[in-house]
Amino acid sequence: MTTVKLKFRPSSVAKAEGTLYYQLSHKRSVKCISTGHHILPHEWDASKEAIAIPARGERKARLELMQRDINQHVSRWHNIFKSLEKHNKPFSLDEIGNSFHDT
Repeated sequence: MTTVKLKFRPSSVAKAEGTLYYQLSHKRSVKCISTGHHILPHEWDASKEAIAIPARGERKARLELMQRDINQHVSRWHNIFKSLEKHNKPFSLDEIGNSFHDT
């Protein structure tokens, strides 16, 4: 089974934005791919593995846009997984990554 999870890697610099990335898992292999989005540590909900969007504030709209972009990407990842699994042929995480960039 192939999975994709959203993960957060905090910055090594205090109070700086960390990186959001996708963690792809397939047949006991793991690949990390950056989303290109960065958030502050308090904007990450570790228990839900999701962006913590505040009820209001200056970054609310930006975080909502990030979340929409991420949701679209996760949906694309799932479509790629389904397509590759449908053919019943072995595939690798590199092939999954290449398929994402080709679509």
